Amino acid sequence: MKRILIIEDNEYMGRMYQNMLSLENFRVELATSGEEGIKRAQDNNPDLILLDIIMPNLNGLQVLEKLKNNSQTKTIPVVILTVVGEKEIIDKALKLGAVGYIIKSSLNLDQLLQEIHSYLPKD
Repeated sequence: MKRILIIEDNEYMGRMYQNMLSLENFRVELATSGEEGIKRAQDNNPDLILLDIIMPNLNGLQVLEKLKNNSQTKTIPVVILTVVGEKEIIDKALKLGAVGYIIKSSLNLDQLLQEIHSYLPKD
C-alpha cells in the first residue's frame, strides 16, 4: 500500500484529500503545518508528499527546500497542491525539486487522482 503525506494547513481540505485517497487504498497521513510535515516525512518516509504553498510560519517553498536539503527526505517525490498559480512560484517550486505542481481549482477529483498516480514511484 502506497503511503502519501499531505502537508496542508487547512484541516478541512486536508481531511477531504485524506478521505478521498484512503478510499483509493492509499495509507494517508495529514500534517497541518510545515514543521509537522517535515517531522512526519523524516519519521515515516512516505512514497509521495502533497504540499500546500500558503501556510503560516514555514510556507510550502520553505518546507520543500528543507525536505530537499535533508538526507532522509531528499528523494521523496513532492507534488505541490495549491491554489497559487503564478508562473514565478511554479518555476521556483520546480527548481527547488518538486516533481509536479497541481492547482487545486483546475482539476476534478478523478483528474486529481490520475495526477497523483502519475507522480507515484513505480514498483
